[in-house]
Amino acid sequence: STLKPKLYLSGDCNFFEFDLNMRETLAYNLEKKNISILNPSCPHYSILHQLNRLTFDLKRNIKTKNLLFSASVNDVLLLLNNNYSKSDGSNFYKPFDFSNNLFPKINFFYLRYFLFYIFRNYKRSTYNLEDNMIIKTPWNDLNYKNFKIMENSFNSSNILDTLKIVKFICKEKKINLILSTFAVKQSEMEKYNHRRKILYYLKKINNIFRIFAYDNNIKLIDFEKIFRNKECCMRNKWDYNFKGNKIRCFEILKNLRN
Repeated sequence: STLKPKLYLSGDCNFFEFDLNMRETLAYNLEKKNISILNPSCPHYSILHQLNRLTFDLKRNIKTKNLLFSASVNDVLLLLNNNYSKSDGSNFYKPFDFSNNLFPKINFFYLRYFLFYIFRNYKRSTYNLEDNMIIKTPWNDLNYKNFKIMENSFNSSNILDTLKIVKFICKEKKINLILSTFAVKQSEMEKYNHRRKILYYLKKINNIFRIFAYDNNIKLIDFEKIFRNKECCMRNKWDYNFKGNKIRCFEILKNLRN
């Protein structure tokens, strides 16, 4: 059978709301407006995880009219937590390895062939998304080496390449693409040095999303700006409360394709 949600939510902390009462979640508010949704993301997804999951679901014959693809703080966190390993030897945050993943190094001139590659040759067994997730964040052990590696590892072209692929897939599949920036509670993010570092690079990622949306005539919901002076809408440093979700629901509804 084919699952046909009107809206596919692709994100992490923006949509991960297990601490909230069900009636306070974004999903519940959207479904009250008769918007069928699919929210398949796991906590701590980077945007590359999001893209992998989207591809996985499209191969499973899921069809959607609208895709909300969100910037994520996890693209910063996976760089910050680079020196730590779990007891089994795997990384706390582990981005997908391009060399072993479904993405070949391509020239975007050949994107149509790339799409064929994804949907014809990609095998579901090539990865397990949940094996790449963080268990905890050892903030107390962070030091200058982590910050230096994060600075040296940040690469805006990786984010741009992901956005280009998402745009192309949406064009080929006739999906209305909506991008969104990532919002935080400013007062909480300024409390500690590591949070200030995270915020610095998160703002860079948000700006990449803004520029890409503008240059490619793609709808953008700028949650960072919308919630800049609305700290009462955040229940912690980057999760929303019921009031925040009501605002998000309103903004998303404005951008959905009928």
